[in-house]
Amino acid sequence: MTESMTRIVFTLFLAFATAPAVHAQAAHKPVDFTPLEEVVKKELVDSSVPGAVVVIVQGDRIVYAKGFGVTSVEGSEVPTPDHLFRIGSTTKLFVGMILVKQAEAGKLNLNEPIGKYIDGLPPELAAITSHQLLTHTAGLPDESAMFGKHDDEVLGASIKAWKADKLFTKPGDVYSYSSPGYWMAGYVAERVAGRPFADVMAAELFAPLGMKRTTFRPTIAMTYPLAHGHEVRDGKPVVVRPAANNAATWPAGSMYTSGNDMARFMIAFLREGKLDGKQALSASLVKTMTTPHVQVPSGGHYGYGLHVENYRGVDIWTHNGSRVGHGSRLTMAPKHGFGVFIMANRSGASMPRTGAKALELALPLEPSAKADQGAKPTAEELAALVGVYRNGTRSIDLTNADGKLTLAESKKGGPVEPLGGGRFRAEDGERFETIMGLDGKTAYLFRSGRAYKRDTK
Repeated sequence: MTESMTRIVFTLFLAFATAPAVHAQAAHKPVDFTPLEEVVKKELVDSSVPGAVVVIVQGDRIVYAKGFGVTSVEGSEVPTPDHLFRIGSTTKLFVGMILVKQAEAGKLNLNEPIGKYIDGLPPELAAITSHQLLTHTAGLPDESAMFGKHDDEVLGASIKAWKADKLFTKPGDVYSYSSPGYWMAGYVAERVAGRPFADVMAAELFAPLGMKRTTFRPTIAMTYPLAHGHEVRDGKPVVVRPAANNAATWPAGSMYTSGNDMARFMIAFLREGKLDGKQALSASLVKTMTTPHVQVPSGGHYGYGLHVENYRGVDIWTHNGSRVGHGSRLTMAPKHGFGVFIMANRSGASMPRTGAKALELALPLEPSAKADQGAKPTAEELAALVGVYRNGTRSIDLTNADGKLTLAESKKGGPVEPLGGGRFRAEDGERFETIMGLDGKTAYLFRSGRAYKRDTK
């Protein structure tokens, strides 16, 4: 080989060696998300939602980011992907990440009793593990207290005031969605780090992800453009005053974030932790978070702060958020490098039609399949379901008359339609199913993500 040929070969080698690597998820067909906009606008009107932001990522890029409506019904400002909203229970995903991160650093064992990290708990609560908290299998009821104190100390003080009767069933016995379980998980993170929960999240998670505006602190959030929370009164959305805030419940659903900050998170999470050419999260953390740790009685599985499901033939990771004043919807399709995040400024608004349309435009979805209902219960089987079922202060009362079931919950009730296969539909359209105990008898009813234990008293 001549000297000139050697130089050519070496130059070509350098060109290939130093060329930027193309991530496997980067080569996606461009998607026109314009048809999404009419769906958003109509859903805002139909659902009395003042405003929303939609952000979509594919591979390592933001491919769509836009705000709709207004940040407040008392003004005309249009929300942008930089405006902060409070996202409700989608927050739980981030609490799961901080505990997994602490576990990977050797500061925490997710399968050890939390009494090792929190002193002064009753033995029954001290025996709960972080894994059980993160998978909603700790036996804790679900409740929400949106208004309360604002100081950091209230998180630990409220949890240390719990008694053994806080449990509605034995830890590890059943999946039952529980916000108090995530309050406790947030306090575990605080105790392990030795500083307030909000500061742990800011320094150890938001900073590495470059989520510069994301915070739990209202006094920080108000220094940025902010969407006001609303609720519907007399058919119209009004601003919630005072804004709902309770530091004792921050870890379950009170994170403020922006569309652009969430886009950074989705890109990193979908690319095994890689962001801006760096490892912002470990690949093992993403794997641990999205492992289907427990089966959800109504279908799919739960990882840590995420539902792991198959939606019309596509594997997805998803979580919705609902709180006073705000709501959100997060969906990621890992095999397609796709993520969509929607946040809205009305209590509980998760914009389901908008979310479904985004998935329809971007993913190869299969036609919706009809559920196999199974055999209808006999009169004897229906009679055997009669009883009171409890989840903390919530209760369901099933009665039977002439072979027909009636459900009463929160002083509202009506007939129940058996769908077969242990599934039922209440008059309000909500479905529920039965969960059998080891003795073959109905031990729980599962409704709206929560298990209600049969009262044997």
